[in-house]
Amino acid sequence: MVETEHVHDEVMRQMYSEADPPLDWDEAKANPEEKDEDWYLEHELSQERQREIFDEITGQYELTESQQSVLAMSCLLEYAPTTPTDGDVTDDT
Repeated sequence: MVETEHVHDEVMRQMYSEADPPLDWDEAKANPEEKDEDWYLEHELSQERQREIFDEITGQYELTESQQSVLAMSCLLEYAPTTPTDGDVTDDT
């Protein structure tokens, strides 16, 4: 059986290395007290790219359906970088 924590960390490392601005996932994981509660909102990566990374990495392992579901919930819904919003309107007045 595959150790899902390893797969989870691999997915998160790749997502945050491509996020804007990038983040060292291992450093953030090792020192959570140094981060604000909503630190992930400071990093953006498109939802499409998040899914591509998730599929690329998890596809390299023989995961059960249950493992795949748990990883999807954690990687894509809980710990993923925020998704940039198109058409942000800024008020320069």
